[in-house]
Amino acid sequence: MTKTRREERREETIREIKNLAWQQLEQAGSDQLSLRKISRDMRMSSAAIFRYFDSRQTLITALMNDAFENLSIHISAECEKFSTQTQLEKIIIACQSYRTWALANPAQYALIYGSPIFDYAPEWQSLTNSAKGSLEIFLKLITQAWHNGEINPKASSIQLSPALISQMQALIAARGYSAPPEILYSVIKGWTVLHGIVSLEVFKHITPILPDPSEFFNQSILDLLEQIGFQTQTKAPTV
Repeated sequence: MTKTRREERREETIREIKNLAWQQLEQAGSDQLSLRKISRDMRMSSAAIFRYFDSRQTLITALMNDAFENLSIHISAECEKFSTQTQLEKIIIACQSYRTWALANPAQYALIYGSPIFDYAPEWQSLTNSAKGSLEIFLKLITQAWHNGEINPKASSIQLSPALISQMQALIAARGYSAPPEILYSVIKGWTVLHGIVSLEVFKHITPILPDPSEFFNQSILDLLEQIGFQTQTKAPTV
């Protein structure tokens, strides 16, 4: 269906508001995000801007959704460039893509994975679908490897307590995942390690001891994959 001129103008205005919001985030951080400043920059009345975003909370949620989606799109696109690789290589590529996106987009990464934002409560009902996107890319890749027989259960060092198995089973049932508890646990554990190393690099905490953390990052990923039961001798392309 063709959009009306009014709809096109509204979408254009929303894009402009978001672009100015990202500029504020890059320059001053999320705590300083101000709809009133954006309205001044757009030569718009304070009342008018609330027709597009009725609160700072709504704007931040929209920006977070965009950032989560941008991250997932980037990872998926990088994996598709190497469609002929093994599942193991695709997983390594996905991990590297997570890092390269974060380093290239620190304001977006900080918004979704940085410190809690002052006077903002995440609207998880609106954020969950986009927020789980990158995690589910890793889950899909590793689950496929498990179904393909690329993971050797006997080589895995993972042993879960009954309480943790119960939590994994509940999450599997709630989201319809097709992985056993050990695989889901491995993905979540790997994602937290991935996130931790990347966060330390994005926020400049690791560089005093590791000026170039790339090899540390790559080795950590290989170690995690070996713990799951992969054979990691094959090297994947670097993105």
